[in-house]
Amino acid sequence: MKSETLIYGIELLVILDENENLSFRDLEKISKIKGEELRELLKYLKQKDFIIWKFPISIISLGSDGGFVGNDKRDDDKIKLAPKGMEVVLDKRDYFIGGEKVIEEKVKIKVIFDSNIYDLIADGFLDINSLLGKKEEFEFYITHIQIDEINKCSDEEKRARLFLFKSKLSPIVIPTESVICGISRYGEAKYGGGQIIKEIIKGNLKHTKDALVGETAIKNNFLLVTEDNQLKNKVNSFNGRAVSLEEFKESLK
Repeated sequence: MKSETLIYGIELLVILDENENLSFRDLEKISKIKGEELRELLKYLKQKDFIIWKFPISIISLGSDGGFVGNDKRDDDKIKLAPKGMEVVLDKRDYFIGGEKVIEEKVKIKVIFDSNIYDLIADGFLDINSLLGKKEEFEFYITHIQIDEINKCSDEEKRARLFLFKSKLSPIVIPTESVICGISRYGEAKYGGGQIIKEIIKGNLKHTKDALVGETAIKNNFLLVTEDNQLKNKVNSFNGRAVSLEEFKESLK
């Protein structure tokens, strides 16, 4: 078959997607190719399971003269799109080789904000719209630690701004990787080994909440955005990824 003829195959599949159960003659009226060239292309499409092409059963009866009479209903043939043909139309299958297309999805950067970042954003140090416009590049996460901090904000106006920001960002809520009695919430924390968190805390219990967030970032390969330099350095020392707010803002440009 000529390569020029083969190219018309996708066009025929689109026509069949828009017009179900066409006869050969009806399709010929719409198609750019006609006659035997169209018939050969349809045979190819049928062979590749892109279309279903059915002919009615011819009825053979005994004529008045004692001979057999065939009732040819070729005009009543029906051509329709097969599931594989639909995949070609939807651009999920390669028409020329028939194989499934490998659709590459852009890998999003998974980001988790430390509680102090939420405070800075609520105070106007980062425009929420600059984040919303990057939803194709970033995926945001949060634990109950940050949510609890937002809920405890004593400044009513600031708390309202924090809630509004969190609602617009719609971060995915995930459990922390360790449990700390008196801090962790039931069902929102995992019973992990805790070795990383012990190293982050280093005996300073004031850093417990930060350590829970830091450990969660490390174990889930999140980019932690924090203004706590000590936490940032600790996370990076464990082969995690942590940056300041200014560094994160640079990545948005």
